[in-house]
This record gives sequence, structure tokens and C-alpha cells, in this order.
Amino acid sequence: MKRRSVLVAGVALGAGAVGGPVPAWAAAVPGLSAGDVAAARWLFAVGAYTRLGKVLPLVLAAAEHSAEQGPAGAARAAGVWVLASQLAVKQGRTSLAGAHAERAGTAATHSGDPVVLAAAARAAATPLRRTGRSDEALLLLAEARAHLLAGARPTAADLEAAGLAALTAAYTAAQAHRPAPARDFAAQAEEDTLRLARHPHTPGRPRELTAGQCDLYGIGIHRHVATVWNYLNQIRPVLLEWSNCYDHLREVTRDDVLAHLETVQGSQQQHTIIALRSLFGRAKKNGTIFKNPTSRVRVGQREEGVIQPLEPEHINGSVAAVTHPADRLILALAAVHAARSAAIRRLQLDDLDIGNRRLSIDGRTRPMDELTLQVTREWLEFRRRRWPDTANPHLLINKHTALGTGPIGKSSVAGPALHRQTATLERLRMDRQLEEALAHGPDPLHLAEVFGLSEKTAIRYANSARALLEQDLESAPATSPRTRGSTP
Repeated sequence: MKRRSVLVAGVALGAGAVGGPVPAWAAAVPGLSAGDVAAARWLFAVGAYTRLGKVLPLVLAAAEHSAEQGPAGAARAAGVWVLASQLAVKQGRTSLAGAHAERAGTAATHSGDPVVLAAAARAAATPLRRTGRSDEALLLLAEARAHLLAGARPTAADLEAAGLAALTAAYTAAQAHRPAPARDFAAQAEEDTLRLARHPHTPGRPRELTAGQCDLYGIGIHRHVATVWNYLNQIRPVLLEWSNCYDHLREVTRDDVLAHLETVQGSQQQHTIIALRSLFGRAKKNGTIFKNPTSRVRVGQREEGVIQPLEPEHINGSVAAVTHPADRLILALAAVHAARSAAIRRLQLDDLDIGNRRLSIDGRTRPMDELTLQVTREWLEFRRRRWPDTANPHLLINKHTALGTGPIGKSSVAGPALHRQTATLERLRMDRQLEEALAHGPDPLHLAEVFGLSEKTAIRYANSARALLEQDLESAPATSPRTRGSTP
């Protein structure tokens, strides 16, 4: 029987030309070629995750067979398991990603190829980091990079793999709040990029390691490292003070913390206790100290200002900015029903009762106004046409979550459309609650019943509404001109 490519089925599925059961020839577990791995990698690179998910079982079956066919076969198999791990990460399936990465590491070891080993190490870094094992990830990446550069004259492939491993390590260290290793690894990646640039570039093969890629990673690294430095700058004076009295952090007591907090006021006091909690919490987790002196330390609350209503032009700007059916529904849920982003992400199809025009948000059933009903129907029609076979029970899905059963990510809520708008989702949600207090009177019990607010939050909105109602109506318009949902 003539050998066939594993991805023949995948290409057909991708073009929408083949449906139904897997062809009979696939059951024979055909061999795995470099072209098969490249084709699967291309599907991943262009974001065709649904197509890749359909063909991946065939490719994984071929990888099992290929792993036993010598170093070259093991290298191809490792590439497939790396890809499977990356796809699992995209789907939010961390345990599965770790399992695939482990298989990739075993196959890469059998291949004896340091470039393949580095790719497997990078695949393992994300599930290790997400399960609290960043130190293991950093060690694995550092060893992979050292192996690549062990020779006197590393090849272009070696340098590129080494630089990518360094970038992954830098981001992993930054996520673990370790600024020094993050900067060291980032510098190593930049050095590898400069050395790679001196090698001839193979036409038709774009390089993954570029100065632009280093800059892109640098943005993410800086964001996480900057938080650490802000914390350290905030508590540097008290750390210097304690260093004159103590030899170790474990000697600091709760009374020391309270004594220092009495020397600062307002927001500085709030920021200081947050930074100290972060420092001592991590020290206890790492075994540096045995008792956290910031436990159960409370500081006074800052005086909250009056919540101000949004201007009509700000609301109109946000309404005009959202054009996708999902974003329009998300905006309506926030602006009309004051739903939080997390609650919107959790909504499931069963929470809708279109016939009776009812909607349940976090267990609270609300009537659906005309606007919400309209945008909900538009989204459901779009969802049905775009992903007719998805089994995801959530109301809102995208091309990533349509493959599984999880909710959309935080960054997917309204997407980038409102990022530069004054009336963000959070501001629209707050404005809706404030308008309820202005329309029905500053009654915290009513607000708590309608929106499920805590006592403290309901009182804050009631106080803001009372202050606004006492002002001159000409200088402080009480309502926002947009469609509102009726209260239950």
C-alpha cells in the first residue's frame, strides 16, 4: 500500500471538503514526515485551531509510531507533542499541556538534537509556571540554552533556539517576580539575536528570533518587573530601618509592621501594607520566614469620593465603537444590567429565557429589556452560524473556547474596542448602578437587592447619589440618556 501523508485528512477538513468519519487508511497509523509536522505547525501559526484540533489525533497517533524510528523520527515526534502542548495551553488545559510537554521532552532526548530539546523545554515552561514550578522551568531553559551554545561555533539554528529559550526564561522569571534573572535572560536573548544577525539568512524561512521579538517580550517583562520595583521602592525606607535592628526578615514582628504603618497616612499607608504583604507572603511561601507578620493587619479605609455620572458623549462614543455582535451584547450587559466582566464570562446558554424575556446573572433573574433582547438574538444567530457544532455551554465564546467548554478570557470581554474610550465597561457598570440610585432614591437596600451589591458598596452608591441630588441640577445632570433595563 502506497504511503500517505497524515495531514491529507487535515487539509481536506480545513477546506471544508471532507466530513464524517476518519478515512479507513488513517487506522493504519501512517508514518510521520517533516512535511506533516510543518503543515500542522502552519495551521497553528495561522490560528486555525479548530482545523488543527480535528486532525491532531491522527498526527499524535503517527507520532507514537515515529518516536520509535530512530533519532530523526523521535525529533519529528517531539515537534508534534510540542505543538499539542501549545494548543492545550491556548485551550486553557494546563494539565494536558504538561503531559504533552513531558512526552515531547522524552522524544527530544532520544533525538539527541539540542534544538529539539530547547523547543521541548520552552513547551514545558508554561505549564510548569502555571502550576507554581517556575524554578524548574528556569533551570530547564537555562540547561537547554547552555547545551545549544556549548560548541565553539554555534550554528544559526543553535543561536535562534538559544535566544528563544532565553526569552521564554525571561518572561517566566518576570511572572515569578524575579527581576534580576528576568533582565539577565532578556540580555542573553538580545546577545543571541545580534550573533544570529551575522549568519546568512536562509531565503523563504522567516526567523522567529528578531530584535522586534525581543522588544515585544520586553514589554511583557517590563510590566511584571515594574510591579516588583514599585513595591520595593515603596517599602525601601522601612527595610533599611529594620536592617539596622535585625539580621533577618524572620525577626520582624507584627508590632514592627504596625509601628511603621502609623508613620504613613492615606494612600501611602494602603500601598505600603500591600507591598509588605507581598514581600512577607512570598518569603513565607519560599520558607525564608516561618510566620507572616502582616497577617490580619488592617489599616483604615481611604475616604471615597463622590461617584460621578458619565457624560452622554462618552456613552455614545462607546456605543459607536463596538460593532461585533459579541461586543455589543457585552456592552449591553454592563450598561443595562450592571454585570461585571467575570459574571459576563460565566453566563451560559441556560441562563437565557428568550421566550419569557428573562436573564439570570450570577443567580439573579432580571427581565430583558428590548435592547438586550435585540443584541442577544443577533449574537445567538452569529454564534450558530460561526460555530454550529460547538459543545461549549457558555453564552459567549470565541475561536479558542469554541474548541472546549471553558469561558472566554478576561482580555476577550469587549476586546480592544473600548480600550481608549472614557466609558469603559467598568465605568458603564458603575454608571448604571449610580443611575438606579438617582432614579429610585439613595436607598442602599434597594441597590443591594437589584444588583447584589455588598453593604459597603451599596452605601457608597447611595451616598454618591445623595450628594449629587443635593447639588444644583444644572451643574450635575442626574441621568444618562440611554436605554435602561427595568428592575426586577
